[in-house]
Amino acid sequence: MRAMYLAAAILGWWTSAAAAEPALVATPLGIGGVKVGMTTQAAEKALGQKLKLDFSIAGEACAPAWTTKSRLQGYYLMVQDKRVTRIDIGLPKKASGHAPILTPEGVGVGSSEAAVRKAYGKRLLIEPHPYLYDQGHYLIVEDSDHKHGIIFETDTKRVTSYRTGLFSAVSYIEGCA
Repeated sequence: MRAMYLAAAILGWWTSAAAAEPALVATPLGIGGVKVGMTTQAAEKALGQKLKLDFSIAGEACAPAWTTKSRLQGYYLMVQDKRVTRIDIGLPKKASGHAPILTPEGVGVGSSEAAVRKAYGKRLLIEPHPYLYDQGHYLIVEDSDHKHGIIFETDTKRVTSYRTGLFSAVSYIEGCA
């Protein structure tokens, strides 16, 4: 119950700037109209904006991609071989008026580890954060298809960011790097 109040408080605080659009929902299969597996061309059509891709990290094979709007909303895409394979989610820019992005279970950045545990139950695997060690966790949810999943990064108390998509892509610690 506390998790719902916290989520409502976060949403209320963020949306007090009068967000005109409904909050985005992120699943292992996509976010909004963008679906994992889509070509960059199809994603641009779904977003209504051209994607900006940064090929400087890993060349043409893999790139972070975003639109002006997605950056304000707090997410970017990972594109591999011209297809969306992952969505990385943080908080929206405060002045943007966008609400935080949540999963269908109501979990997002700022949610407590307890809320994530409650939402995902036995499906959740908890591992030490690879860089923060005892100062953070990876809360991992693999979909029943074993192809898609979510990794929530925490500071041992709250979700600080998360990523969804193809499990192989979600498992990369540093995205395309």
